[in-house]
Amino acid sequence: MRRLLGSLNMQRKVLLPPLVVTCFLVICALLSYRGLIAQKNAIEDIFSNRFKSYQNSANLISDMGQIHTNLYKIVGWVNAGYTKAAAEELAKGQLAAIDKTSTLMQEMTNTKAIDQDSKGLYQLALMRLGEYRAAASQVTSKAVTDNPAATKSMLNAENRFQVVMKTLQDLMERERVLSDKSYQTAVAGVNSVSRVFVIVAIIALAVSILMSLYISRVLLAPVKKAIAMIEQMTKGEWNLTKRLDIETKDEIGTLSEWFNRFVGELHGIVGKMSEVTNLLASAAAELSMVALESAQRAERQSSETTQIATAIEEMSQAVTEVARNSEATSGLATKTVEVAAEGRRVVSRVIDGMGRIEQTVREAGSVVAALGKSSGQIGEIVGIINDIADQTNLLALNAAIEAARAGEAGRGFAVVADEVRKLAEHTTNATKQIRQVIETIKADTAIAVSSMESGTKEVAQWAQLTHSAGKALDDIVEMVRQVGQKINEIAIAAAQQSATTDEIARNTDSVSRLTTELAAASEESAASANELSRLAEELKATVGRFTT
Repeated sequence: MRRLLGSLNMQRKVLLPPLVVTCFLVICALLSYRGLIAQKNAIEDIFSNRFKSYQNSANLISDMGQIHTNLYKIVGWVNAGYTKAAAEELAKGQLAAIDKTSTLMQEMTNTKAIDQDSKGLYQLALMRLGEYRAAASQVTSKAVTDNPAATKSMLNAENRFQVVMKTLQDLMERERVLSDKSYQTAVAGVNSVSRVFVIVAIIALAVSILMSLYISRVLLAPVKKAIAMIEQMTKGEWNLTKRLDIETKDEIGTLSEWFNRFVGELHGIVGKMSEVTNLLASAAAELSMVALESAQRAERQSSETTQIATAIEEMSQAVTEVARNSEATSGLATKTVEVAAEGRRVVSRVIDGMGRIEQTVREAGSVVAALGKSSGQIGEIVGIINDIADQTNLLALNAAIEAARAGEAGRGFAVVADEVRKLAEHTTNATKQIRQVIETIKADTAIAVSSMESGTKEVAQWAQLTHSAGKALDDIVEMVRQVGQKINEIAIAAAQQSATTDEIARNTDSVSRLTTELAAASEESAASANELSRLAEELKATVGRFTT
């Protein structure tokens, strides 16, 4: 048994007790199923056969009792004076009921569900029912025609009725007995199945417990040996030459085999570690010296890097100042360009104004010349008016002379002539004044035209000068714009140089920090090398504890 279990794997060993229990449970299930089938058959027999037969017997007894009661009712109806037709109708109904009962008994006799004894009782009851029908037929036939004879025939019918009822009661009692027997059989089957189930369950539980204990013992034995060996090793007995005994072929046996391989590999590793430890100790000492030298070099490099960073920072400040001044100069150049552009716009407006002034002066000169010409024309017209006034004066003088000649009749005309003469004198005086004014206007107009021509020439000269000044301002604006662009380029280059200098300064700071960190790391490496040397000595002492 132990050898058989040793050849099984862990899964099969663990599943063996549940498998045995499962087999017993299957047996219990089969027995239970068999008992349930037997109980089902017994119940079906009780309900389908015994109960129905018992029910049919009870119905037959009830029907026969009703038929026999109706026979007495027929005789009673005749004595009571009921009509002949009613009595005959009731009589026919009872005979038909007897025939129906006979047919039912015949069907029950042919049923395969009842046994031979029950069939015999049904046949006996059927025969006696025939005798009862004959007696009942005599009663029904004589009840209407000869009632006293029918009453006497009731005695025979009563006897036949009692015989039939006795047979039916015997049949009903037999069905009751058979039903009790089927019930007792079903109860006995259930009790038997229950006892078998309990016995099988107890056996399954006992076998499962025993197998579980045995299998656990078989499984734990090699595990305990492995634990004992590992416990010895952990308590200081690091003997790597010991091995576990492999007694099974399951997973524990495989574990033991691999554990032995592990111990063998560990044996080789510890041997190599002993050799490596010596090399590690010497390498740690050399590493410590190299780390100290690296730390010293890193400190010197950190100092030099700090000086470089200081110089680069000063240069960065200078470049930043140049960039700031370039930006300020660029701003001033931009403002200068804006001012020059504004001056160019003002000069353009002045040139436009000069042009308009020149045009206005030219137009004014034309107007003044036209005015002089018009003054000349007015002078000519005034001359004509003056001539007309002189002639009018002469005419008025002539008229006065003629009026004086006319005497009293020409006195009124003389007054008119005198008024005309005065008006002509006023006109002459006015024309003289107008002529003087026109001469003055003509003289002033000539002076104004001369002045206008001089002003027009000067305006043209100033317009030419203003145009030259505008062109000069355009050249100044363009040169200032070019200077601004150069200054912007200088500012951008200075800003880029400042950014580059800042980047160099940051990189220098980073190099300085890295150098400082390298120095610290070198010092830590030296300390780690010393610690490694110490650990190598401890590892050497630890490896020496293993027995190889």
